[in-house]
Amino acid sequence: MHTSKSSFGHSIMPLLLIWLALCCAESTAWGQTTITAVVSFASNKPQVAAEFIAVAYGTELAGTTLTVTDSTGVQRTAPLLSVSLGQINFLVPAGTATGVAMVAVRRNEMVVGTKSVSVGPGLFAANSDERGVAKGYTQRYRSNNLLMQELTYRFDAAQGRFVAVPIDLTNSSDQVFLILYGTGLRFRSSLTGVSATIGDVPATVTYAGMEPGSDLDQVYLILPPSLSGRGEVNIMLRVDGQEANIVTVTIGNPLPNLTNLSPNSAIAGGQSFTLTVNGTNFVNGSMVRWNGTNRTTTFVGGTQLTAQIPASDLATAGTASVTVFNPAPGGGVSNTANFTISCSYAIQPTSQSFNAGGGTGSVNVTTTSGCAWMATSNASFITITSGAGGSGNGTVNYSVAANTSTSSRTGTLTIAGQTFTVTQSGATLNPVAVVSAASFTAGPVAPDSIAAAFGTGLAEQTLSATTTPLPTVLAGTTVEVNGQPAGLFFVSTGQINFQVPVGTVSGNPTVTVRRNGIPISTGNVQIATVAPGLFSANGNGGGVASGYALRVRTNGSQVTEEIARFDAAQNKVVAVPIDLTTTSDRVFLILFGTGLRGRSSLTGVSAKIGGETAEVSFAGAVLGLAGLDQVNLLLPLGLRGRGQVDIVLTVDGRVANVVTVSIR
Repeated sequence: MHTSKSSFGHSIMPLLLIWLALCCAESTAWGQTTITAVVSFASNKPQVAAEFIAVAYGTELAGTTLTVTDSTGVQRTAPLLSVSLGQINFLVPAGTATGVAMVAVRRNEMVVGTKSVSVGPGLFAANSDERGVAKGYTQRYRSNNLLMQELTYRFDAAQGRFVAVPIDLTNSSDQVFLILYGTGLRFRSSLTGVSATIGDVPATVTYAGMEPGSDLDQVYLILPPSLSGRGEVNIMLRVDGQEANIVTVTIGNPLPNLTNLSPNSAIAGGQSFTLTVNGTNFVNGSMVRWNGTNRTTTFVGGTQLTAQIPASDLATAGTASVTVFNPAPGGGVSNTANFTISCSYAIQPTSQSFNAGGGTGSVNVTTTSGCAWMATSNASFITITSGAGGSGNGTVNYSVAANTSTSSRTGTLTIAGQTFTVTQSGATLNPVAVVSAASFTAGPVAPDSIAAAFGTGLAEQTLSATTTPLPTVLAGTTVEVNGQPAGLFFVSTGQINFQVPVGTVSGNPTVTVRRNGIPISTGNVQIATVAPGLFSANGNGGGVASGYALRVRTNGSQVTEEIARFDAAQNKVVAVPIDLTTTSDRVFLILFGTGLRGRSSLTGVSAKIGGETAEVSFAGAVLGLAGLDQVNLLLPLGLRGRGQVDIVLTVDGRVANVVTVSIR
């Protein structure tokens, strides 16, 4: 609201100058110059204020200037924003005193037209007239908490103009502020110089001045609770003894709100009874309506009414609409509560079981002639194929869709207010086995590690991920660990390599493989905090290790060396011996693995190479590569000449798969 109002003030000056320069052309041939009206640019009313934009209308105004002589007799030249034949946009000079001012149009310093205008406080009306519905809003506080904020007006399309929104003052515990927009309020001598009456009742003024964040003025009034239900009332505002134009607000009855009925149902053909209606915003004069017709109503209080319901209202089974009407001003019709006039119904059977393939069935409804009923499905896999409604005896036919989940499921139909239960067994899925993608041995895997799932029909094609972060869908295939989607490295019909979701808790969670959203395989995997596995160069979990050697010479230079190469004759990867003959060099073995980043500490990691203890300088994640871990080992010089040796890595008591290197 504040943003839209700021366009009326000084903040739009640059835009006004451009627009007015483009749209307003001057004429060089002068006829008779007249000035017919002077109004506020913001409100289009003959009430202006110093330092605000005003508009002078007339004829042959191009080429003229304006002066403003205020109520004290001081004449000031008005800054012109734009001038055309029929209109001058100008700024009321700073310091212009309140009261009646004379605006003079001058050509060559001669006065050729004058018009008086009121300078002082003014209140905006929602419509273009000076009087009428005030332009503003209310703020409602309860126990110092702001409950709601609401405009004092709304647009009525039928009337083609703005009309009042009634203000509810029925809750005496609420404090309601009325905030009105206007001009000329900022020049008050003090807040005590501002007074207001609303419908002849004095109202406390808590603020009068500029609206924060805009160039408009505002006045804050506390609405007296004694105005409740008064209808349209005038607002008279005085600033330092000068009266603003009169605007109006409407103080009305609240819109009633219905929360519940007691009772809320009865049997068709029953006797007359007293209906208790509970809600809020009831007033003395509220009327309970049964299907839109008034019923004899007793006002109990603001939250309760009672009404006499005759037996004739219960003659036919169905649903009656109960509302509450509050009279004008304000008021209106509440929300609707339904009162059920019921029949006695029975269904047979009351339940049915189906296998995973689904099927069809029917339910017979028995009731009195003339009693209407409906049938609805409360489960997406149960569809009513016929008999969704009727009167008297009838039959409901339904179908049950195939269950693609491994879990059994239960759904219901609501038929004539009765519950019919459908149970269906789950689908049988293919098994899937999950192991470490490094070791390929049975055992646990760790959160955030790389795992491999083996099964049949896991994917429709072979596809590898090409983006990071890893996709959770490849070729239509997904993997879930206890319902959490896993990032996918690779999918094929028989194998999936995936990243165990971060945060997967230790235990034996379920792994589910879906293809195009349909579960096809399931199994369980053991999760442990650490489950170390070392990658091998041949990708089978054994033989030559996957990694490289880092040689650090005495001069500080570093050289990386291969520890494996592909031998075409053998059609496999073979070891490249690591040279330890130069005793002054320090040689580190860098190995790649997975499942060890969750280690308790570096001291919890140990390694033996060829039976000799190797110092572990690092064991953790490789940055930027999902699930990949790295171990750095300092090779003992005692391994010189040993040839092929085993590497045994232990992390927090768990031993990784054995891989090898060759030492020269």
